[in-house]
Amino acid sequence: MSPTPLQRRFTLELLTEWRKLELPFANETLILAVSGGADSCALAAGVSELRNRQKLENDFIVAHFDHGLRGAESQEDSEFVKELSQELGFEFLSGSAPASVFRSKSNLEEKARKARYTFLRKAAKATSARYVLTAHTRNDQAETLLLNLVRGAGLSGLSGMAPVRVLGTDGERSGQRPRNEEPGILLARPMLNWATRETNRAYCGDCGISPKEDSMNTDLGFSRIRIRNQVIPLLEELNPRVIETIAASADTLRDENDFLSLDAKTLQASIAEAENVSLEVRRFTQMADAVAVSIVRRWIKIRRGSLRAISRKHLLSVVDLAKSGKSGRLVELPGRCRVVKRHGRLCFEDVKVEK
Repeated sequence: MSPTPLQRRFTLELLTEWRKLELPFANETLILAVSGGADSCALAAGVSELRNRQKLENDFIVAHFDHGLRGAESQEDSEFVKELSQELGFEFLSGSAPASVFRSKSNLEEKARKARYTFLRKAAKATSARYVLTAHTRNDQAETLLLNLVRGAGLSGLSGMAPVRVLGTDGERSGQRPRNEEPGILLARPMLNWATRETNRAYCGDCGISPKEDSMNTDLGFSRIRIRNQVIPLLEELNPRVIETIAASADTLRDENDFLSLDAKTLQASIAEAENVSLEVRRFTQMADAVAVSIVRRWIKIRRGSLRAISRKHLLSVVDLAKSGKSGRLVELPGRCRVVKRHGRLCFEDVKVEK
C-alpha cells in the first residue's frame, strides 16, 4: 500500500529536522521514549518508516517507563508499547518506579518527570546509547512557556524546551548541547519544532495505530492539564493559531537568551555588527544559529525600521543565506524589502514598486 500524503509529509518533516539537529544517520544506538500516547507512537512509526526506507541505519531501542500511578491501565500501556515495538521491529526495554517515589502526592508532576528521565538516562548508559529521543510537540512547547510564565520565570524559563540538551542526572534540565570535547548523553526532540498533537493523531490513524489515552490527561489537579484543557482553549478564541504563536515566542526568547549568555566582549562585538549598513557573511560561518538570528533581527530592525510581520523563519532564511556558499541569492521579506548577498556581504534593499 502506498503512503498517504500525510505519511509522506510527516516522514519528510522528521527527516528534515533530523538533519537540522545533526542527529546520527548510521552506526549509533538511540533510545526512543514511548509512552503509548499518540505523540510517541507517531515518533516510533516515523522512525520505523525512515529505517525501512534506509534513510536511517541506526539501532533503535524503545524504552517505556511505568510510573505505576494508574494500576491496571499502566500495565496495559506497557503491554501495548511492547507489542507495538515488536510490530515496528524495535528492541523493547521497560522500567518502573519504586512505590516509595510516589508515596506522597505532593509535587507529583515533578517527581514523575525526574523518575522518568532517571530511567531513560540509565537505559541509555546500559545500552551505550548517546541519544534519547522524546516526542515533544509545538503544543508541549506552548504549554511549557505558559506554565513558566504563571510561575514567574525569567528569560531562561520562558525560552521553553530546547530541541537538543544534555540529559543529566536531574533529567532534561541539565544544560545545553555539549561541545565536541564534552561528550554526554543527549536528549533530542526531533518533533518539537514542527509537529502538533493533531498531526500526530492523524498520522497514527494513517499508520493503523490506535494510541492509548492516559486518563490522567483529564485530571485538572495538574497545572499542565488545566493549561491544556482550560487556558489554551480560551486563548484560541482570541487567536486560533495561538499554539504556534506561543511556541514561536519560546523559540525567539531562547535565541535571545543564548545571545545574552555570551561573554561581554563577544556580546558587545555582536551588537556592534548589527549596526553596520551591511553584514560580512564570513563572520557567520562558525556562528551558532541563535547568535546569528539575534544579530540579523537587530540588523533588520535598524535597516527596516521595525520587525512587523518578520517571523523567525524569515530570520533563519537570512542566516542560511549568509552561511551558504553561493553568491547573488536573496531573501524576500514582508513590506517590499529583501536581503541580498553580494560580494561577500549581506545588503538590505527596499524594493521599489514598478509603475
